Amino acid sequence: MKKLIFAFAALLVLLLAACSKPQPRAIETPAIAATNCSNLNLTKVELNDSATVLSFHVKYRPGWWIRIAKESKLLADGKEYPVVSSENLVLGEQFTMPESGEADFTLTFEPLPLETTTFDFTEGVQDGWAFYGIDATGKPVENMALLPKEIAKAAEGEINAEPVLEAAPSELRFHMLGYRPEYGNKLNLFLGNLADTEMASVAIDENGEGTLSTTLYGTTELTIMPEGLSALRANAIIAPGETTDIYISPAIFSDFVEMIRDNNAVRHTPYAYTNGRYAALNKAKAELNKIEIEPADLDWRMNGEEYTAAQINAREKALAAINASDLPEAAKTYATRALNIETVSALKGAWGNLANKYYSENGMEGLRDSVKIEIAPEQYASVAGFIDGDDNAYLMYPELISIFGEFNWTDHGAKGALFTELPVYAKAYQSAKAAKLSDSETAALEALSQPFYAQAAKLRQAEGQKAFEEAQKSIAENPEVSDEYLFDAIVAPHKGKVVLVDLWNTWCGPCRRALKANEPLKTGELANDDIVWIYIADESSDLSQYAEMIKDIKGEHHMVNADQIAIIRNRFGVDGIPYYILVDREGKAQGHPDFRDHAKLVEGIKAAL
Repeated sequence: MKKLIFAFAALLVLLLAACSKPQPRAIETPAIAATNCSNLNLTKVELNDSATVLSFHVKYRPGWWIRIAKESKLLADGKEYPVVSSENLVLGEQFTMPESGEADFTLTFEPLPLETTTFDFTEGVQDGWAFYGIDATGKPVENMALLPKEIAKAAEGEINAEPVLEAAPSELRFHMLGYRPEYGNKLNLFLGNLADTEMASVAIDENGEGTLSTTLYGTTELTIMPEGLSALRANAIIAPGETTDIYISPAIFSDFVEMIRDNNAVRHTPYAYTNGRYAALNKAKAELNKIEIEPADLDWRMNGEEYTAAQINAREKALAAINASDLPEAAKTYATRALNIETVSALKGAWGNLANKYYSENGMEGLRDSVKIEIAPEQYASVAGFIDGDDNAYLMYPELISIFGEFNWTDHGAKGALFTELPVYAKAYQSAKAAKLSDSETAALEALSQPFYAQAAKLRQAEGQKAFEEAQKSIAENPEVSDEYLFDAIVAPHKGKVVLVDLWNTWCGPCRRALKANEPLKTGELANDDIVWIYIADESSDLSQYAEMIKDIKGEHHMVNADQIAIIRNRFGVDGIPYYILVDREGKAQGHPDFRDHAKLVEGIKAAL
């Protein structure tokens, strides 16, 4: 009997060992910790003894191409597992997207150990696509487990959707949940207020934390972009005069990306958890974005009447969906105001919206001649009343400024202080930002119904002046010539050398990326005393950001005004920035939009030498 018991026990141990031994498996739509791409979806992971296979689905513009590098690999527990084959595309070669804009492919790698719990995918090249923390178990850790309990509790509090009309010093404390060095060591920030979007950046330490002390000009919409995760956009509403803790979860963002890929008709905005005045509102915004709202049904051939009717119809459907939801009334009210602004803004941006529609179907050719929509006064008037111009709760929404500009809504039935006063403030704010706020502008602000406008502009003027004085330390003095000859006068002292002129501005994302990529050339491949690097920005750049950025850009810096940059752009046919002008040893200048290709820039400068 004892032998029988011992034999049974031994068999049980063997069975348990067999059950606990990792088995080959397939995981559909595996969870990920973070990704730097929004076009590529990891749909399946298969692990077995002979290979690890990753299946991908890609959505991209029809006719455009993607390329997966031959250097692609998996990383797990400090080891690399290279790609060995691919299906439906050729590694290292361009793959042109079909008319559907969607495609599937698989990559096969050397086998990961079956006991692997998480791993990374990377193309192994600069700016390549990557997925971090891919779950290999099918039982991923719940994303919310990383969030501090007090922050999660704050998000469940009472929703406050009233603006704070104050300009005040504020401290923003950032925390990246589950931080890894691959996520980058800097956050790029966009702070949208009622008059403008300010740019800033904050360094992230080894714990994924960083702090920014800044002035907020009223309730602010914050957009956060980690430098190493280019596809991540986290959002939060923050109040001036507070110390706000802001928690960013790349994993939660990745969940939103999955939903976007599954259904493009549903708009999902990733958000950040915060404490403070707007903690519950930030949570509510994320819930609002889960409501299925159909965009306006547009055709680029529409006339003004058809376009206006489509926008009004889309608003009515969206309003019905909001009201039918089970969200708190405060969240519904917040969403309704945002919807009203969006509808009015859509009228003002009619041509651009239809141009985008045309471009998505036909490309650039014929766009200008094909999209001819004009909105009549009565069509503007039909939407102007959606916004109550005497409801100061609308000062909660930075996007409100998008409907103004040179357009006068009061001529088309709009009523209330918002429509008459906010454009005055926005224009004065831009003057203050450039440290050029005039006495007449100040007087006009002080006559408005909101004391906030004058207070904010005066404070911004003081900060603008301080930034201007700091920037002056690094800016070359512009030659005293007429605007027509300014460019020639700037490059003239360097005749006999090769001069590369870079037209850029602080608000230009591609400019910032190009600056970062080109800077190492000066001490590397293009280290040559016969090369002069000249950078020209204009007064649309944020002075504070400009003063900080040019410290790390070696070369000669010039700041020009709107008239001066317009002359330069017209002369060289500038089609956007960054834009490069190469001046040869004889002083002959030629525009080079092709230098946006890093390799062509290097080749062109070498050839000129």
